[in-house]
Amino acid sequence: SMLVFGYPTQQQKDRPQTSRFPQKMIVMENGYHDLTEEELQEYYPDDKAQAFYKRKYVSDFAWEMDRSALEILKNWEGK
Repeated sequence: SMLVFGYPTQQQKDRPQTSRFPQKMIVMENGYHDLTEEELQEYYPDDKAQAFYKRKYVSDFAWEMDRSALEILKNWEGK
């Protein structure tokens, strides 16, 4: 967990805010429970999951990170 104190800059105040998960998905009372399939679908619809997957795993940036990491490992192994 991370707690951050401070005040947003004017630029941060003016930009559209990132969507957040509902509080009931994050805050649980007296312990945690695994979310059911229905809860996951309610809180994290397929379009958001697809957008996350594309951004993190199949974007040009992700491919370049994979490629450059492989090159670093090749150099480290002496190939």
